[in-house]
Amino acid sequence: MKPISPSTSAYSEAQLRQYLSVVEYRYEEDGLDASTQPLPPPTLQTLRQLNHLHLTTFPFDSSAMQYTDDHTMNITTESIYQRMVVNRLGGSYCFGMNTLLLEMLKGLGFLAFGGGGNFEPRLYPIQDLTDCGHMVILVQIPVDTTLESKNTSSESEEPETWLVDVGYGGTGLVRPLLLSDDEKNVVIGSTSTELHRLRRIDAPKGTDASTQWWRFEKQHSQSTWDSTYIFSESPFHPSQYQQASDFICTVPSAARFWWSIVAVKYFPLSPDQDFDSNPRLSNEEVALQHPGYEDIQYGRYTLNGDVVKKTVGTQSEVVRLLVTEGERIEVLREMFGVVWQGRAEENVRGRDAAIGSGFVVPLFLWQKEAELGVSAQK
Repeated sequence: MKPISPSTSAYSEAQLRQYLSVVEYRYEEDGLDASTQPLPPPTLQTLRQLNHLHLTTFPFDSSAMQYTDDHTMNITTESIYQRMVVNRLGGSYCFGMNTLLLEMLKGLGFLAFGGGGNFEPRLYPIQDLTDCGHMVILVQIPVDTTLESKNTSSESEEPETWLVDVGYGGTGLVRPLLLSDDEKNVVIGSTSTELHRLRRIDAPKGTDASTQWWRFEKQHSQSTWDSTYIFSESPFHPSQYQQASDFICTVPSAARFWWSIVAVKYFPLSPDQDFDSNPRLSNEEVALQHPGYEDIQYGRYTLNGDVVKKTVGTQSEVVRLLVTEGERIEVLREMFGVVWQGRAEENVRGRDAAIGSGFVVPLFLWQKEAELGVSAQK
């Protein structure tokens, strides 16, 4: 991939430092005033660390689409910063989660832009309305700040590019993945029972054939490799994310968030974890046990409509079935860190996503989801 040009972050240094404080970024020199500490350098180590901290601090969360007065997911840089960083009210879905991290990475000096793509195989009507059903981040490490890159010796060689995606939800990418289809370029998913890789593909029909396209694939417990989504190397504009988000929020059944509130919360696991105890690691313990931030394994809690599950590796169990909207709002707050007050229950009343609405997933979608084993994911 060609070099990414430097770009200015939407956030100020003060906002960047507040974000680093909220995600509990560990500076090399503890004990010093964080406001005067040098900002983290734009290295691969920093990228991996921030990916982990962002993933475990902010929940994947689509509830704003149901609980707000206007039933929208506000994904502007200022709104997501206020909600997620300043007010600590919860998270967002792919557009909000990845936009926040993208702008923070740019503020630290990373060369990065937001990309877009769609699920494969085609599953939801949103994919017929936009080429950007999902947002990803493509990142390059500035050459003069890293000793980790193998490409610093020759200006003629293309720089390494990393795929970052903290906004997929269920079984998505949880750590940076080198943009390469080399057979050895495979990373683990939440645990070692899941693997992720990339494959080059031809440009889909009707798209720009001059740009390279990629397929993100996953494999579970020695099964076959399955496609999750495809994306191109072309940058996308925030207006394209906004348009896609507007479609999701206003077109009936355009995506699963129309009829189901989805939330996902990741937590790091101790190396000696088991399903029943799965002791969680603090950020300090993670830094000590995984100094490279490459092999951390995660469990997750998932809310899908009225069902809450806990998943560790191949094991998953229902931990709670929700009967009332009040119970769901309570679970979102206590288990996922998503806070709603005021008119939330009133706002969702009468909508397809309300608990007890009786909404039936359209047959063509139900059949596709059943075939693909789709659960709580983007």
